[in-house]
This record gives sequence, C-alpha cells and structure tokens, in this order.
Amino acid sequence: MSTDLKAIMDRDGRRRRMLSDPDLVGDALLFALALDEVLATRKEQGRRSTRPWVVDVAELMWGPATLSTRYRIRRVIGDDVPRFEPLHDPGSPCVAPMVRRKGLCGKRGSLSLVDRDPETGEARWIGLCARHRDMVTQFDARRKAWIANGEPSPPPNTGGVLKRYFQTNWAHLYQWAAPHRTPLDGAVEATPPRPTLRLVRDDEAPGGVS
Repeated sequence: MSTDLKAIMDRDGRRRRMLSDPDLVGDALLFALALDEVLATRKEQGRRSTRPWVVDVAELMWGPATLSTRYRIRRVIGDDVPRFEPLHDPGSPCVAPMVRRKGLCGKRGSLSLVDRDPETGEARWIGLCARHRDMVTQFDARRKAWIANGEPSPPPNTGGVLKRYFQTNWAHLYQWAAPHRTPLDGAVEATPPRPTLRLVRDDEAPGGVS
C-alpha cells in the first residue's frame, strides 16, 4: 500500500468528489471508483499489468469477470458518450393547434414522437391524440429535413461525466464502447454537488447549545 501522503490525499479527495457528484450514479459511479482503484494499484506497483484493465475493473465491480460483466462495462462507457437527447416524456399532451379556439389541443397523447428543428437539431418529445395522429406526417417531414441538413445538433446535454475524473483517449474508448454513437464536442454543465452533512459536537454548537 502506498505511503505517499500526497497521493493518498489526492485519491481520497477525488473519490469524495465522485461520491458527491449528482451526475455520477449507479453503475457509472461504481465503475469510476473501481477504475480509480485499479489505476492507483497499478501505479503503486510501478509496472504494467499483463491483464486487461477491463478484467480487473469488472472483478472489482461484480466478481469474476465474464463476457456479461465486460459487456456491462462497455454499456457504462457507451452511456457516457457526450450527446444531445430530448427529455423523454412519452406522456406529452397533444400539440395540435385548435381551429375554433386559440391554443393547442392538450388532450392526452396516444402517440409520442420526437420533433426536431431542421436547422438546429433541437429536439423535444411531443404527443398527438387519436384525433390528430395524421399530423405525424408534418413532423416526419421536419425530421427528414433535419437529416438532409446534415443532422445538426445542439451542444451535449448528457454524458461526459467520466471525463471529469479520467484522462485518456476518450474518442477511442467511446468508439469501442458505442460505435453507433457520435460524441459531441462541448462539456455538459455539471450539476451542483450534493449537500453534505457534518456532525456537530456539543462543544462546537453556537453558544454551546447542542
């Protein structure tokens, strides 16, 4: 075990940031902690391991590495590809404009689809009720115009969390994990860290009040 005090403090501080990062949860958090431990151990050993890093990380996360656990690691990395995704809201109300009154239909949508701006790629989930399902052709035309325009996209609004903690060839890693996804440039704005609780002793309480 390392006796380098600075390295120990840096490692502990980094892991505290991971644990308090509200964007880093579930398997992604477990993966980040396991990868950090594997990298720290290999650095302490001062030599390159003959085992693939995926195997070491998978064993820390879920026990003996299998094809299934390696696939789960690829899925974690693939889910972290920086990209723009519309908020998923399959229950969106019908957006069809009304003829006899101002405003939109507003009835519960029986059909949900993504509407994309052909010029910017900005996307949103919308709903159409049974009465207005024929409007789907209009939104399909907008989607085709977006494709013909080169599929422009706004800056990413999800992914890229692991890049906050590890420096590597992420383009190569994303291609390995999710070849069907194209990483977008730009950083996703971090969510403010989770609030932390600190136990206050009686002698620390203001005015000596516990």
